Parts: sequence; C-alpha cells; structure tokens
Amino acid sequence: MAKLKGPLFSLGASGAIGEAIVYFPWKGLNVVREYVIPSNPKTDPQKIQRGYLTTMVDLIHSHQASDTHPLTAKDIIALALLGSTYPTPRTWFNQAVKDGIDQLV
Repeated sequence: MAKLKGPLFSLGASGAIGEAIVYFPWKGLNVVREYVIPSNPKTDPQKIQRGYLTTMVDLIHSHQASDTHPLTAKDIIALALLGSTYPTPRTWFNQAVKDGIDQLV
C-alpha cells in the first residue's frame, strides 16, 4: 500500500496504488510512474547465456581460492588494465568474466 503525503503536490510518497501507479524517491526527487511487471525472459538462449555467466563467476571464485592455480595480483592488474582500455571501462572481475564467456561461445 502507498504511503502518501500530498502526492499530487510531490510532498512525499512511496509505494504503489493498486497495480496502476508507483510513487518512489529517485535522485532526491519524488516521482511517479506506471506500475510495470518486470520482464524476466526464460527462453532457451537466455538460460544458456545465464549458464555461461554462472559458470564463469564460479570458475573465477574457485581460482581465487585455489592454491595450485591462484589468481595473482599480477593477473588482477593485467585484467584491470585490459578492462580500462574499452570505451566503457570494466573492473578486472567483469573483464575476466567477459573473456571467459567469449571463450565459451
């Protein structure tokens, strides 16, 4: 249920009214929008892509904890440097995941 304080005047509001509109704070403003049910596609290609992501994250975490083939500080620095060369910079972790998924596909 919505908590309203003069919603038409934007004095303060949060929550939903039925399944019609949603009031919420955003970047310091009180805003309202249409209630939208989030989309979560469960198609086979989407499931495969999510599987790739899960596989790579698990693999990186296992290498971080590994004694025989650990990710060293030099590996992390190299991945961070590679990630910083793109127009949209990436963290070392995101770069490692991207490289791994590219190899799987």
